[in-house]
Amino acid sequence: MRQLHELRPVIQRYARDACGRLDYNHDYEHHIVFVARDAEYIAEEERADRDVVWTAAMLHEIGLVQGRSGHDERGARLAQEYLRGLGVADTAVDRISIAIRENTHDRVAASTLETKCLYDADNLQTIGPVGFVRVLSDLLVVLQKLPRHEAMAELPKYQERQMGRLQTKTGRALAEQGHRLMQEFYGQYEAFYSHV
Repeated sequence: MRQLHELRPVIQRYARDACGRLDYNHDYEHHIVFVARDAEYIAEEERADRDVVWTAAMLHEIGLVQGRSGHDERGARLAQEYLRGLGVADTAVDRISIAIRENTHDRVAASTLETKCLYDADNLQTIGPVGFVRVLSDLLVVLQKLPRHEAMAELPKYQERQMGRLQTKTGRALAEQGHRLMQEFYGQYEAFYSHV
């Protein structure tokens, strides 16, 4: 059986190739590498399996290549097939697959510590200044859901909900500084536009 830490360059290349053409908010360069970095840090602090968490983070968007609907379930299956093809032990493959499958934005509680680490790292991308840009662009450009003024009104509530969903002490600590900064920004934005 091949060890995950030995396969990092291969897995990274696969994630880059598979997800390189996804939208800005989900692609390799602007999203996946940052989720993997944060996930590994959270895993280390929370004493989770760093290699499982990092690998799940690298592969967590591969199901999105075939569309948004059901991408977590599809991504878990694709990750299983890919990792088994590399000769990774079934126990590690199963733990990675669970983390990807359970990494849904409406998840209330994850079943494994590795899932919690991935979930928090992925959701950190929706909180603070990075989250502001990412979620605003998703609402306005990718999903074309809301006019700008409605999106701006929704963002503070959205980020507040995301803060409440974080599942690790480390994830919450990482999110807190950016969240405070954005609360100040939202207050200033509202004050400025209330006079216009």
